[in-house]
Amino acid sequence: MTRSKFGAENNAWKGGRTITHYGYVMICLDAKSVLEHVIVAEKVLGKPLPPKARLHHVDGNRTNNAPGNLVICQDQAYHMLLHRRQRALEACGHAAWRLCAICKEYDDPQNMYGHHGTYRHRSCHAEAEYRRRRSANG
Repeated sequence: MTRSKFGAENNAWKGGRTITHYGYVMICLDAKSVLEHVIVAEKVLGKPLPPKARLHHVDGNRTNNAPGNLVICQDQAYHMLLHRRQRALEACGHAAWRLCAICKEYDDPQNMYGHHGTYRHRSCHAEAEYRRRRSANG
């Protein structure tokens, strides 16, 4: 019985780089697959990433794994904060502004109030409450 050949010894070898269905670059190392951005980040950091760490692609391009395009986030919450601030910056030019959950307009958080991470204009909230109560009373 012959053993299957791995890596460059295999006739079907295509260089060991593939794109996952999520758009990330996967590298084949020693018969196992590893995400390329993880390899790059660990090389720059000089040690393995902490267990809860997440990597953020600054330009949003998941195949651009240049060290300057990667931000090591301590956890998923910080990673999502970067995405939220990036969306706000692109939408209105102010990274710190928040999206009103009712009217879907960005505004300074000082003009709004938040509850469990959801921000609303006071006027939007008052109008929505008025409509809700009116429809409940029939």
